[in-house]
Amino acid sequence: RGNFFYGENKNVIGADLGIMVSNTKETFAGIALAGLVNITGKQAYVIGLQAAGLANVNRDKAYVLGVQVAGLFNSINGDGAIYGAQVAAFGNFASKTDIYGLQVGLYNKAKRVVGAQIGLLNFADNLHGIQIGALNFSNHGLLGVSPILNLGF
Repeated sequence: RGNFFYGENKNVIGADLGIMVSNTKETFAGIALAGLVNITGKQAYVIGLQAAGLANVNRDKAYVLGVQVAGLFNSINGDGAIYGAQVAAFGNFASKTDIYGLQVGLYNKAKRVVGAQIGLLNFADNLHGIQIGALNFSNHGLLGVSPILNLGF
């Protein structure tokens, strides 16, 4: 599916390509590219890449097998998992999401991290890996709060 300024569909399976904003109301599965913003509704299954110039906003469940990248921020508001990387200049907001791989941004938040978080502020409820940043927080890691480096096993 392709759009120029704003595209809205109930379901998309395949590729969603938008110059400005792409909005899938219910189920999305595939690759999403938008010049400004990708929005998904009830559930998203990203296979390969979800990329946006400003933001990727997943309003509910999101499962990413590959890379989610945005110029400003990535947001996943429901349960989910990322198998790969979540990268944004400002922040990655995924407090109910498990990260299996890498999360990079000034601000990173995830439910569970199996891999690494790299940023200014890093938050993980459960850490099995490494956090590198000015301040690192983990409820179930080696240290609850740590400057520069935190480890979890």
